[in-house]
Amino acid sequence: MSGRFTFGANGQADVYDYVYQLDDGVQRVVAAPILGGSVTVWVTPTHPLENVLTVRSRDQAGNASAPYDYVFLVAEAPGPSTVWAMDEASGTTLTNGVAGGPTATISGAARGTGRLLGTSVSTGTDRGLSFDGVNDAATTATAVVDTTKSFSVAAWLRVTPGATGYRTAISQVGSSWSGFYLQRTAAGHWAFMMPSADGSPTNVFAEAGDPAREGVWTHLAGVYDAHGAQLRLYVNGQLAATNTRIGEWSATGQLVLGRAFSSGATTDWWNGDLGEVRIWHRVIDPELDLAPLVEPVSSGVWEMEDFDEDTPRQESDLSEYQRSVTLSTGTSVLWCDGYNFSGGLCFDGSSGSADTATPVLRTEQSYTISAWVQMPATTDPAVRTAVSQSGTNSHATRIGFNGAADQFIFRTVPSDTIGAAGSTLSYVVTPAPPVGTWMHVAGVWDATAREMRLYVNGVRVSQTTAVGTPFAASGPLNIGKDKLNGVWGDYWKDGVDRVRVWTGALSDAQITALFTEP
Repeated sequence: MSGRFTFGANGQADVYDYVYQLDDGVQRVVAAPILGGSVTVWVTPTHPLENVLTVRSRDQAGNASAPYDYVFLVAEAPGPSTVWAMDEASGTTLTNGVAGGPTATISGAARGTGRLLGTSVSTGTDRGLSFDGVNDAATTATAVVDTTKSFSVAAWLRVTPGATGYRTAISQVGSSWSGFYLQRTAAGHWAFMMPSADGSPTNVFAEAGDPAREGVWTHLAGVYDAHGAQLRLYVNGQLAATNTRIGEWSATGQLVLGRAFSSGATTDWWNGDLGEVRIWHRVIDPELDLAPLVEPVSSGVWEMEDFDEDTPRQESDLSEYQRSVTLSTGTSVLWCDGYNFSGGLCFDGSSGSADTATPVLRTEQSYTISAWVQMPATTDPAVRTAVSQSGTNSHATRIGFNGAADQFIFRTVPSDTIGAAGSTLSYVVTPAPPVGTWMHVAGVWDATAREMRLYVNGVRVSQTTAVGTPFAASGPLNIGKDKLNGVWGDYWKDGVDRVRVWTGALSDAQITALFTEP
């Protein structure tokens, strides 16, 4: 949290300015309003418990006094003051997850689906609000933040493809202008903006350099640090832009989701989706506050240890979404020895699969697919699919092995049509692995970077910019097969174990950690 500290001249009439720093950090200079005068500054500690503020006074010739160390204690950082999860199934009120926090009233915006599919046993169904870009909004009764003090605001959002102009997701109203704008600019970039005044202002932007990805769920956080008047913008948890605020004024009106206020009129109506809004009365720590919010979410874990021979034969999903896969009937798929002396599933290569009942991944968004697979005979020239998720006519994504070329493959497809072309990564295994060898394969689709990445045994072996975004596959997740031109095929032959999927793109280090698990 930020706090105000007042520096005084201690009776010295020639004090011209003060030099101060917190915990041996960056030195800052603030001028006295008159010779010998005192001045008040904002300071933002970066850690709890003991902090040291060191101050020196100087005269006009630059002669400095002896340093004075002021030791003070900082409590653990408080959590957000407002959390609107937006997970209510109906109604016009956004309930605050923080006791005593403000609610918001919905006007026009529709209840919609969030970025996560399915229902979690701990958090329920992920939902959000959809805004039409014309007159939809959600508003509080009063102000939520003091725009003269440090604060932070964050949300998951998705802008509708083709939406033009400025689009503001969150703002707080003043008399003529909003005090802050978390938005996409007319140039198509994410930004956090604060006007210099509540009338004829200079607009100060912390604007990301990369274009905003339309149709992609993105996490934005705007931070105002009163210490140094700093604006910061974080995109998916990473610092994307900074700037220095000009002027200081208090926007005392409603906090608004879905539009802004400029020149005394409502404007910049948000066109897209919004979810999981959080607000803090302090500067957030990206590691402590943002990293947990943007971490990939485990959306499916099938360890192949159930050995369930009762009809219907099923393998449990150990993630919080509990989407079991059902095995094909007969002997086309059986439990068998898996990787590292664990259980696995063995497929006959002609009709066996294990399938969820509903979709698991939003394949148009970022995701990760990981599995241990047992190498088929090198004389098998077929393409074999270990994991996929499909639509009506085609898979949107798949990982597998091409026996004719001894190569792992990761493929995405942008259109659910007959004969649709896709983007394929491949990696030739040299020398060809012995029959029965277990290998780890993972595919990552990073929707923000528009990048596909293929990993074999924990190492990134190939990457490319995809041609188009994978389509949103409405079908179940399939272990052991995929769909092409409306027909199921490419059945896996031999073993598959430890299938895991995430909503979100895992990092290289996280993929390596999967491979090194015993």
